[in-house]
Amino acid sequence: MEILGVLLGLGSMIMMGLSNAIAKTPIKRIGSELTVFYRGLFMVAILFVILLFSKIVFSPFHILFTLLLSVIGYFALASYYKGFSVGNIGVISTVSNSSIVLTILLSVIFLHEKLNLGQIFSIALIILGVIFISMKSFSNGFKDLTKGLKYALITWILWGIMFAFMKIPALVLGPIFTSLLIELGVFGMAGIWNKPKRFFPKKEDVPIFLLISTLAVFSVLCHYIGITVSSVSIVTPLTFAGAIVTTMYGRVIYKEKLSYHQYAAVLLVVMGIIFLVIS
Repeated sequence: MEILGVLLGLGSMIMMGLSNAIAKTPIKRIGSELTVFYRGLFMVAILFVILLFSKIVFSPFHILFTLLLSVIGYFALASYYKGFSVGNIGVISTVSNSSIVLTILLSVIFLHEKLNLGQIFSIALIILGVIFISMKSFSNGFKDLTKGLKYALITWILWGIMFAFMKIPALVLGPIFTSLLIELGVFGMAGIWNKPKRFFPKKEDVPIFLLISTLAVFSVLCHYIGITVSSVSIVTPLTFAGAIVTTMYGRVIYKEKLSYHQYAAVLLVVMGIIFLVIS
C-alpha cells in the first residue's frame, strides 16, 4: 500500500501546488482573508456534494477533534495567504511547507510510525529540497526576510501539528467526511473572524475560486485517502512538496526570479520521490 500512498501523495502535491499558486491572483486583488473565506465556501459546497454519494460514519469525539484541528488549520491558512500578500510566493510557500519536519517528528512519537532507511533517505531529500528552494530569501537582506517569515513560521507550527494528527479522525470518519469537517471549520472561522460584507464573490471572481477550490478539494482528498492506506510520514512530505509546483508556477506565470540552487532543489525533490517509490 506504500506505492498507492506515494501516488496519492504525488496527486495531492501537484493539485495543492497549483491551487496555492493560482490563489495569489485573488489575494492581490481582494486580500488574503476574503480569499480564504471564498475558497472555503466553494470547497465546502464541492465536498458536500461528494459526501452525498458516500458512506457517513458519526463519532462525536472524532468530529469534535476534527473541528479543533480545523480551527488550527484556519489560522495556518490565513497566515499562509497573508504571507503571500507581503512576501515572495516561493519563499513563503517553501518555508511554510517545511513544517513537514515537525509533522514527521510528531507522527513518529505519537502515532508510532516506523520508516526504513531507504524511506528516511528519500524523505530527507524531499525535505532538503523544500527547504533549499527557500534559501534565496537569505540573499535578499534581513528586511526582505522578516517581511514574510513571521507568517511562514506561524504556518510552520500550526500545519506541523494539524497534519500529524489528521490520520486519527480520517481512519474513523473517512477521508471525505474528515475533509468536509476541516473545510467547514476553516470556512466558519473565516466568516466569524473576518465578517465579510459579501457572502458570495463577485461574478468575475467565481471562475478562479471554482478552479482554486476544485484543485484544493482533490488535493486534500488524495492526502486523506493516502494517510489512511499509508504512513503520514510518507504521504505528507509529498503533499508539502507542492511548494515546488507553486514555486515553478510563480517562475513561469508571475516571472519571479529563481537562483540556480533553487532549480537544484527541484532536482532533489524529484530524486527523493524516485527513491521513495523504489524503497
